[in-house]
Amino acid sequence: GRVKHIGNEPLSSELLLFVHRDLITKVDIFRGASAEVILKIVRSLKAALFLPGDYVVKMGDVGDSMFFIRSGECKVLLP
Repeated sequence: GRVKHIGNEPLSSELLLFVHRDLITKVDIFRGASAEVILKIVRSLKAALFLPGDYVVKMGDVGDSMFFIRSGECKVLLP
């Protein structure tokens, strides 16, 4: 989930970085990113839960999101 507000913005930012930095920096394009860039990304994260058989995106969907898989796996199905 997201940290809504813990009363201390610097502490909140540090907590977000601590919890999510490893997830973001596993992606090649973000590996060398500054802490500021990573913080902007982690501040925009939204948790989502998908169950076996769920479709995350379908062909033709507008690409307006990026997904980071914290645990589990997904498949890419081609027509």
